Amino acid sequence: GGRAWSKKMIVLITDGLSSNSSATLMEASVARNTGIEVFSILVAEGVEDIEIRGAASEPKELHIFKVENYKALVGIKNALSSAACESLVPLDEDAINSDEEDDNESASNFLSPAAFTSCQRNAADVIFLMDSSSSIWEPDFKRQIKFIQQVISNFQISNDATRVGVVVYSDAPITLVDLLDEQTQEYIHKTLAKAPYITGGTNTALAINHARKRLLTNGTARPDAAHIIIILSDGQSDDMKQTKVEAHHAHQDGVQIFAIGIGDKTKGSELMAVASNPGDQFVFHVSNYQTLSEIQVLLAMKTCKAAASTSQSASTADCLRLPTDVVFIYDATALSHHHHDNVNSIISEVTQYRRFNNKNLRVGVIREASSDSSFVLHDIELTNEWYQSNFKTLLAPYFRTASVEKLFRKARHKYFHPTMHFDYISHKRTIVLFLDSLIQNPRVATLEASRLKKSHVDVVVVTLGKHIEMRDVQSLASAPHDLFVINSPDVQAPQIRAVVSKLVSVLCK
Repeated sequence: GGRAWSKKMIVLITDGLSSNSSATLMEASVARNTGIEVFSILVAEGVEDIEIRGAASEPKELHIFKVENYKALVGIKNALSSAACESLVPLDEDAINSDEEDDNESASNFLSPAAFTSCQRNAADVIFLMDSSSSIWEPDFKRQIKFIQQVISNFQISNDATRVGVVVYSDAPITLVDLLDEQTQEYIHKTLAKAPYITGGTNTALAINHARKRLLTNGTARPDAAHIIIILSDGQSDDMKQTKVEAHHAHQDGVQIFAIGIGDKTKGSELMAVASNPGDQFVFHVSNYQTLSEIQVLLAMKTCKAAASTSQSASTADCLRLPTDVVFIYDATALSHHHHDNVNSIISEVTQYRRFNNKNLRVGVIREASSDSSFVLHDIELTNEWYQSNFKTLLAPYFRTASVEKLFRKARHKYFHPTMHFDYISHKRTIVLFLDSLIQNPRVATLEASRLKKSHVDVVVVTLGKHIEMRDVQSLASAPHDLFVINSPDVQAPQIRAVVSKLVSVLCK
């Protein structure tokens, strides 16, 4: 019976805790998410105000009142009236006189346009978990698909801004859209339209575990991006205890989780336990699948807000915890022309990473295996002025040899000699070797790599293409190999971005 154009408010008056605190907080969250302003009044002494604080709108100091008894309520009537009136904003006369109201447009009236702008510039990796258990009818499953399509329409989808993944789950998770897949609105919409309706159980725990690993895996993860999981479910998980455990692991890893309950079979306590804190910002509840569309703009905005908060903290922090020297090495005469261009692009993108600065980072490049080479490509000396170097302008040779051991020896003698004074507790040193062919002398190369590692130098090996002997590569790289060996058999753009992401992770670890 509410008027579509009017301001909505709830004044909650209570003298104690509710019988189901989780459900109360969840319903309060639903109310606020639909644009209803909530005032809380506690009529009691010595009763904790945790519940009324959670239910009230922000800012809390303007929406919470406390009195000793019911007779004292009269003493706050003016203060309450003033607070309520202050929150009112002038209404658009055209909106008042309009006979037709669009639900989504009404919802967006309560959202800050600045948050939409943040979607355009902040990096976020978002994975949707779609419940496809047997409790969901196929028409409702299709409504989930439409809902996700509506939400992501508010994002700027690209490899530099928001990347979207979609996982369908019942007894086990099935990745429908991966974060490394083509990141365009058209591709994701078309792929969603083909989502399989699989039925089965509700293994939410395994779905969260799967999504967390995809968000944080080397090569997939972007260290400067917000990591977000959005769960849609219409019932309880098969293993509530394990679901909470997996959600806790995700929270500890910095993953933010939105939980959307659909229908009356979802438990508020489970949604609140799975979602990030504060629950009133990360929990949604709708009565049925038909009403999902009513929260699509609000969810998009809250997702953007989460990404913006992560971006602000990330952009102001240098991820290098210690002063770091990194030397990129490759034998310019051993790389193919195409791979030489890829190496230059990778070095350029890594050094342009926004959370590196020249106070903590020195960068050098060695691209000649020996100083007496007939093909001269001057090295770039280890320097704090690396940001002035244009790595993309390096020229590529057209003939190939292989001399990895000489590259290691040259780097060790020039920058990482054991006689040099070096405090490995407070400094970090890393060599990144690019390789696209067999090693000319694997035994000697392994010996040189071992000498570097004994001098507390991390050795990273990046392989390009398929003509690689992995046994030799692993003998060169530091341990663990899943961190210090980066394979790129296909050097297309997505793989190059994956290499860059992994190298950034190594340097920031």
